[in-house]
Amino acid sequence: MFEVRAVSPPDAFPGELEWISLLLDAGLARYHLRKPEWTPERIEAFLLALPESRRRQLVLHGPPSLAQGLGLGGVHVKDPGAGVSLPVPPGDGFRSRSMHCIEDLNTEVAGWDAVFLSPIFPSLSKPGYGPSWTEAELRTCLKDAKAGSADCKIYALGGVDADTVVRCREWGFDGAVLHGTLWHSRAPGAAFAEVMEVLK
Repeated sequence: MFEVRAVSPPDAFPGELEWISLLLDAGLARYHLRKPEWTPERIEAFLLALPESRRRQLVLHGPPSLAQGLGLGGVHVKDPGAGVSLPVPPGDGFRSRSMHCIEDLNTEVAGWDAVFLSPIFPSLSKPGYGPSWTEAELRTCLKDAKAGSADCKIYALGGVDADTVVRCREWGFDGAVLHGTLWHSRAPGAAFAEVMEVLK
């Protein structure tokens, strides 16, 4: 089943707590909280402002230790580094990581529940940032990775919106991750609804 996830804006966003609930109610699979400049105390306060039932649907990008005891659904690591042990997810949650090289799909996914590969399309939030591979190369690496590591889900990130998300599914991704299309929009809910509509 093709899933749609979302990564939070990097800093404060008006009504974000309400948007989290609205998006999850509208069909978002998981909300990834990524606030790279926030202190652990600020992140914790933000998370505790959410009902526990909602926190189970969130994945924290940041120190895995911070996720413990808050009832979160998992942890995400930007760059685990060579030889670094896998993070311990909270409860029965999952662990995911970022990846920016398609060749790594065949060697760096063992033990992970999910990988976010980016950028798949020219980024909506980082002008000038786009993929360094061809569509044919991407399709081949995805096919090989799925054959060798069926347990690890691969998500498309970067430039994903209502115009591109169907291609992600056609190419063999397990899901897509939204970012710029939501937070650079005047109406994040409407942007999300457009994505879900084209996937029907």
